[in-house]
Amino acid sequence: MSHIRELQSLINNSIDKLEKICESTGTSIPDLYTHFSPESEAFRSNLAAAEAANVISAAALQLKAILTPPHISLYHVVAGHLGSAALRVCLESHVTEILREAGPTGLHVNDIAAKNGQDPRKLVRFLRYLANSHIYREITPDVFANTRISSMLDTLKPSQDIIAHPETKHDNTPGMAALAGH
Repeated sequence: MSHIRELQSLINNSIDKLEKICESTGTSIPDLYTHFSPESEAFRSNLAAAEAANVISAAALQLKAILTPPHISLYHVVAGHLGSAALRVCLESHVTEILREAGPTGLHVNDIAAKNGQDPRKLVRFLRYLANSHIYREITPDVFANTRISSMLDTLKPSQDIIAHPETKHDNTPGMAALAGH
């Protein structure tokens, strides 16, 4: 059996195990396109489910390493700072909060830029770069929404308040946005 078939089998068996555990415990596997909530991680309290999820993730990363051309893999490492820079722009221009207010249907980049004062032609590049890593979701061309990953960066404050008073953005918030921004 080839190595990728072994990984496929490992992933399939672990998915079967995870789904059975979730069914028996009344928990569910999180949906990437819904907001994060502590309840969405409840399945991880079962050690066997958490282990199955870790095996799936690790095997998927190994498949990616096998199937991605080596020069592309190296580029991803070398260009890692681009993701940090793109995320910082979105954090400092309050994109996550603006998208939360727009809801699951998302918002066109021109409307996001109208709210936060960014150049929509530049902002769309940052959002698209981050959407490739599932940080944000591009629903249709130039229309973006939050994912469960970006929702971790939400201060839960009204965007107009933090745009007017950015110095208080992180006061009394969960803190993930402050951590990611520094």
